[in-house]
Formats: sequence, structure tokens, C-alpha cells
Amino acid sequence: MIIGSRPFLCPGEERKTAQAPWNPSADNSWWRPKSESYPASDQLLPGDVLLFAPQMPDSTQTFIQFVQGRWGSAHEHAQFTHAALYIGLDHLVCEAVPSHGVSYSTLESRLDNYCWIVRRWPDLTLRQRRSIAAEACRKLGQPYGWTAAILEALKEGWASTWDANATRGFVCSRLCDRSITLALLREGFPPDRIQFHPDPKKWITPAVLSETVRLVDVDVGWRRVDSALLEKLE
Repeated sequence: MIIGSRPFLCPGEERKTAQAPWNPSADNSWWRPKSESYPASDQLLPGDVLLFAPQMPDSTQTFIQFVQGRWGSAHEHAQFTHAALYIGLDHLVCEAVPSHGVSYSTLESRLDNYCWIVRRWPDLTLRQRRSIAAEACRKLGQPYGWTAAILEALKEGWASTWDANATRGFVCSRLCDRSITLALLREGFPPDRIQFHPDPKKWITPAVLSETVRLVDVDVGWRRVDSALLEKLE
């Protein structure tokens, strides 16, 4: 679905009419779909950034949208309240959430309540992309960065992404920021080429990941699961 000029995936009729087939394989044998339609994650690459905009924001999500707007992001970008990294296994993402800290999850939990968009760092090798995914996975089990998030909200969102607070845990967008930044630094990229914002002290939010020119939007469609196969898997 194109909203404005951007390729979103949203719950709706286009999901029901998806044509691309899904089939189990060695890469996705661990996952069992529970619905007849899913995002075409075979079109994703390791290290892709997934940004989620709730269809009916709760109070916390509304506050995140408000704060991002207060920090200067247009609604087009401030609507995103969560970010995750695709790690290269069918449907599996790495994310930082308040309930579990940095952990694995699947797209399934967000399919019915969010519109979302895929953003990608262009012109990387597959090895470099896997390095980003591996960097995120190294942070599994780290706590959610409540202290850093609250302090930054009180400070109008301006602080170094490399300060001491970064060691106290991760919020979703900081997990994406640091995983990509550290991986590309190890690959020899100069620091000034991997900043998501011209101000290196800018707090990296989902809105910043939406508006940064370092990432490009990726058009991903829906795929269908044959009903007979679905019954067999169940």
C-alpha cells in the first residue's frame, strides 16, 4: 500500500488478495504460520529496519508521537512508535521492548494493529548486512533502557548516543542505531558516513530512522499460505 509516496504494509484488502505463495523451507522450518496471509519476508534482508505505526495508539504510543513531534519531526515520521531489526530468518526480528528488554520476536504480533514500513541501508554486501544482524543479536538479554529514555525525554531529546546511559539498556531505536553503527564501524566505514542525523548528539528515535537519508524505503508485499498447507501445518 502506498501512503503518500511511501510503501506501507497495513491490515486491509491488499493483504487478502496477496498472490505470492509461501512455502516451508530449510530457512523457515522453525516457523508455523497461523494465518492465510503474511508479509513477504523473503523480500527482506538482514539488518533491515522495520518501523511500526499503531493504527489505534494507546496512551504511551500517543505520548511517543507527541514527543517526537515536539522534537521537530513531521507527523509522517512521528507516527512511528517502534523500531526493530530483521535478522535474516523468516519472520524473525530483534527488538527492545519494555517487557523483555532485547529479545527475538516475530512480525505476527503486530500484523493486525500496525502499519509498518521497511527501510534499508543501500549498497551493502550480504556479509555486511549479516554483521548488522549479528550485532543486534549480541545484545540479547540486555535490559530495556527506561532510565535513558526518561532522562532524554526530560532533556528535550538531545544527548550523545555514546554516553554512559547507553550501557544501561536499549530502547528500540537505539538498538537499531547502535547495531548498524557498530557493525559498519567494524567494516571500516568512516564515522561521518554512518550518522543518522547531522547532529551527532541527536537522540535517535523511530522518527529519525524514518526521516534519515541514510536509509531508503523498501517495497515489500504480502504473501499467501495455501489453506490446505495451513491445515496440514496446524
